[in-house]
Amino acid sequence: MKATKDSNENPAASFTEIGSLLGKKWHSLSAPEKDVYQKRSDEEKRVYELKMKEYKAMISQQQPVKAE
Repeated sequence: MKATKDSNENPAASFTEIGSLLGKKWHSLSAPEKDVYQKRSDEEKRVYELKMKEYKAMISQQQPVKAE
């Protein structure tokens, strides 16, 4: 499922219409086909949460800058 492919095939389609087309495609996928995307999503979420935790820890250790 690629949004760019659908938007290229339907250049006059609005953002909403492309979303609707992708939704229909998603609902037509079998469970094993959806699992591929779900696993990728789970991994991306795990990476995001780890990076956000590291970022927040870094920010909390910084000293605030004093305005002069």
